[in-house]
Amino acid sequence: MRRRPFRLLSAPLVVSILLVALVPAGTAMGATKYRGAQTHPLWSSSQVSDFDRELDLLRNAGANTVRIDITWSSLQTAGKDRFSSWYVDKIDTFMRHAEARGIKVIPSFHATPCWASSAPSSLKQDCEGKWWDRGVTKYPPEDMAEYAKAAAWVANRWGRYMAGLQIWNEPNEESQNFWKTPDQAGDYARLLKAAYPAVKAVQPNLTVAAGALSFSDGDFTKELYDHGIKGNFDVFSFHPYSESRPPTYTAEGDSRKWSFASGIPWIRKIMLARGDGKPIWLTEFGWTTCNPTTDYGRRRCVTEDQQASYTEKAWQMLAGWRYVKAATQYNLRNKGTDPAGIEDQYGLVHRDFSPKPGYRAFRSGLAANVATVTSSSTVPTAATVLDVAAPAETVSVSSDGVLRARVACPREASRGCRGTLRIRTSNEVEFLGELRIVRLARRSFSIDRSDEQVLNLQLSARKYELLRRAGALRARASVRKLSGADMPSVSSRAFTLKPG
Repeated sequence: MRRRPFRLLSAPLVVSILLVALVPAGTAMGATKYRGAQTHPLWSSSQVSDFDRELDLLRNAGANTVRIDITWSSLQTAGKDRFSSWYVDKIDTFMRHAEARGIKVIPSFHATPCWASSAPSSLKQDCEGKWWDRGVTKYPPEDMAEYAKAAAWVANRWGRYMAGLQIWNEPNEESQNFWKTPDQAGDYARLLKAAYPAVKAVQPNLTVAAGALSFSDGDFTKELYDHGIKGNFDVFSFHPYSESRPPTYTAEGDSRKWSFASGIPWIRKIMLARGDGKPIWLTEFGWTTCNPTTDYGRRRCVTEDQQASYTEKAWQMLAGWRYVKAATQYNLRNKGTDPAGIEDQYGLVHRDFSPKPGYRAFRSGLAANVATVTSSSTVPTAATVLDVAAPAETVSVSSDGVLRARVACPREASRGCRGTLRIRTSNEVEFLGELRIVRLARRSFSIDRSDEQVLNLQLSARKYELLRRAGALRARASVRKLSGADMPSVSSRAFTLKPG
């Protein structure tokens, strides 16, 4: 059947809208396979009782994954082929305790020990004293094969507990907090090419995550592909922070780097353009509830209520990107107690474990995300296409008031498709004591050419009650796009809406 598309921007940009209800149990569409948050259980200040409480918070929120740091510098502090027994024992304990709660682990393996570091001799100082305080760990290893051996050792010992192993962390960081070298992309590509076959040799089924980029850094992603990383990883990971902006904030061009909504599809588009359809893992994202005291802080800090709102919305949005197979929010628990500390305040709970509103939002967001694979609602098993030239379709809203709509941008579009999807009643209905056209829900979107998103449109409690009492409502979905000084482009199609 030929579909009549919505028109967005200027011709020939078009987008197809498919309204769907919650998919049946056992279907993989929409849900993020691995869902969780970051913790720091291996810090010297973290006791077993601390990370047990953190794991319990994750389990109680519905998470099935935790991301942690395993630092090479702590694992092999004393030298080549020598392993720190205290560190190994602590990791052993954590892995067992995570497994007991049904939680898989994503370790980020990074930080070069002094004996392997390419840091200048002025910093290494024959590895005497507290070399870890002199920035030695930030430099790549002199021999990438040494890292590969250590990564293979980690994979061999703990692979059965892992969802995957992440190769390093934020090698594109402009301040070079993690990867201090004049050739950041080239050296990281060499590290990855050494580590991937070494890990696969001992754990062929273990997922190896590349990238772990700070922000949605499209330019650095292109550099990595130029250096030949394709085929040397199983999933590509990055950290789509949007600073203090909400996850729905959209951007264009290079500004997509700082946009959750636009940055994730941008990286996907870059990968597809290089013939790489590997999945994406978002191993960090989140918002810090710091009190801003500097201009930098004002760009990063949000209130606790904003963190909660952004958190829940982000997890709902993640269900719309089917290529995103893992997401871990940063951070489960505050790293410190400084009210102005940007890093201190990323937690969904305070340092004393008392919850912020963000923790409840995290739990709600995970429930909405996982609902796409656990619901057994009585809706059609296949997505229904709402075509204005075809008879009206019937679409169900879930019992928690969520209407799901898939938005697809065709390959023939010269650019991506952007707009706002609005759902309203087709006719006047009685609502709050008067007859009116009721606006039920709306959602903005930005997608790449030949890609798609599944949008969650949330009906308020009052509007869902209106639908429930009516039993069915005639409704209309419309897409509206304003393009510069041009007149807005609007297109719509009608359907019947029922409560689930």
